[in-house]
Amino acid sequence: MIFIPGVNGSLLFERLPSGDLQERWPDAALTIRTKQRLSLGDDQPDPPADMLATDVLRLYLGSDTYQSLLSMLTTTAGYTEYMVADDPDRRSRAGCDTSQTDATLFVFAYDWRLSNAANADLIDDYIGCIRRLHGDDTPIDILTHSMGALVARSYTLQYADDQTINQLIAIAPPWHGTPSSVILMETGYQPGISGVLVDQQEYQRLVGFFPSIHELLASAPLFASDGAVAFAEDGWDIDGDGIAFERYTYDDFVALLNQRYGEQVGSNQQTFHTAEQGDLNQTVGVRYTIIQGLRSIADTTRQVRAVELPICNGQVCQAMRYFAADMGMGDVTVPTISSQPADALAPQVYTLTGDNTAIDHGNLVRNNDVYALIVATLNQSTTTTVAPAQTVDLRLAYYLRTLNATSVTVRDANGNGIGDITDASQLTPTDSYQLTIIPTGGQYDVTITAAAEPLDIELAIGTGMTTTQLIRYRDLVVDANASALLTLGLPDGPALQVQDRVISPTVVLSGNLLADMTPPQVSITSTVEQNQLRISITATDDDSGVADQGVRYSLDGSVYRPYTDTLMLDPDAIESETIAAFAEDRAANRSNIITVTLTLDQPAPAVYLPLIWHGVANATRADAQSYHNAPASPVVRWSWHPAATQWLGQTAVGPAAPGNGDRLRPAGR
Repeated sequence: MIFIPGVNGSLLFERLPSGDLQERWPDAALTIRTKQRLSLGDDQPDPPADMLATDVLRLYLGSDTYQSLLSMLTTTAGYTEYMVADDPDRRSRAGCDTSQTDATLFVFAYDWRLSNAANADLIDDYIGCIRRLHGDDTPIDILTHSMGALVARSYTLQYADDQTINQLIAIAPPWHGTPSSVILMETGYQPGISGVLVDQQEYQRLVGFFPSIHELLASAPLFASDGAVAFAEDGWDIDGDGIAFERYTYDDFVALLNQRYGEQVGSNQQTFHTAEQGDLNQTVGVRYTIIQGLRSIADTTRQVRAVELPICNGQVCQAMRYFAADMGMGDVTVPTISSQPADALAPQVYTLTGDNTAIDHGNLVRNNDVYALIVATLNQSTTTTVAPAQTVDLRLAYYLRTLNATSVTVRDANGNGIGDITDASQLTPTDSYQLTIIPTGGQYDVTITAAAEPLDIELAIGTGMTTTQLIRYRDLVVDANASALLTLGLPDGPALQVQDRVISPTVVLSGNLLADMTPPQVSITSTVEQNQLRISITATDDDSGVADQGVRYSLDGSVYRPYTDTLMLDPDAIESETIAAFAEDRAANRSNIITVTLTLDQPAPAVYLPLIWHGVANATRADAQSYHNAPASPVVRWSWHPAATQWLGQTAVGPAAPGNGDRLRPAGR
């Protein structure tokens, strides 16, 4: 058997010029400068660091990663581990330790930064060692966790004509990638990694050049659903195509990746998954078994939305942009739709439900039920301790989204926090956006500490897939570093207080009102009428309707006033060439900010000026030259808004003033 761990799951050491090895991953003691040695980008070390994967991550700071799984394989399952002894050459045909003839468990540590296809080549070299020990025709099983499945699948396809793989047992495989990976690319946020093992900003820069992370981005099957797709725009026209609200196709997503990160991300990701999934119907003689976790609370990212939301402090408004994560079914990391390959592969799929903590993505490799399934599958037993299950009744939970909060802390009736409340979790990809998930059934005090800008709070009660009640607090002004207290689980429903003052929600939605989740559509037109600008703003909403005074506009991009009727403006009084507007409906859905360039330019007027010189109409130069003391040139004055770009022409038609060349020189524009 070969065991292949997931991303981040192998120790990486740099071989120094002296020959010594220096740990680079995951050593938490490393500084940002030394994490720089992991870079594969333009700023990588010169010469590039000689990085070696010495072993899988068994224990880290006393915590179990893969130690329990490997111990089970060498005890209950009866395997004998091939000892690499921190020498990667032993994982090759040439460097194979042929004295270990009794070895049957081959642990594959690999440089998880690189493409999974490249690491598949190293698997082939490792299998060369196995064949030296056990013969060319010996059948081989592969056990994987997480991204390790992509390495294994890539190997079976690349070496389809020269492989003896019997079966592939994949624990929590992200066959189609994960929607949350785009948040990692944008922010560097990865729970348990960023801010723990590496600075988040540094990690964001690093993963931009890690092909493996690119190959974990959502692929085509995650964009084929009639429901939520892996990526969508919700007010933020992130690709600049002029459409701010749209569901992406996979081609749209690849184009966005190329636009934001370069073709080495989008096109390479597409190339990898085209090969990986284009032949999903090919089993190449491999039997597939999938072991996946399905938590009873929806806390796995199924869709990422690029959101733009105007937030106002009085009349001063600004657009806030962020990436929102919508939750669905899965194991916290991999959505269920991604962990199941094509039906043509005829996989045996075991879906574990029950204790949510034990079946999340990382803990599946420490789950005794998973161990029983592995052993039963290896023994081709028809009796297992876990019955296959494909669905679960999702529990109700609070889904709390906060903007412009510096922190969100939760305490239950016993004083327990997020880490100690069963099934509670929190995503904090940026300093200003948090998503907190808390199961219903108890009373909780949620302390929301404000930043300098107004808070925006949205509380959804439901399963994550469906919502029974939605409560919104828009533009909540709280002093910086002061707190708002949200109490959940009260008989009369959630209550929000700021300094002992009860805050009424902007809106509470339930029943049919929940059908309105789209903001109004806004359009702006400007025309010129008799040297005045006529500006019309239209907002339409086919669901709940536009709210009273729900349309606001700004002529300076900062101060927004209610729009009540057509505006007639003096162009000379306008300081900006643009007008901005947004609208809100009665469900408190708020549009993005629409900006339009005003029509200010006007053609310069044709000016005809008969030149009269001392009583002589249409005087010639000769007439003018008879005078010794010529007066100043004629002056033509005209004006329009300073932003106009077509000025009065200066070239004279006909004779010109003496001493002034052949041109009239207007004093104005």
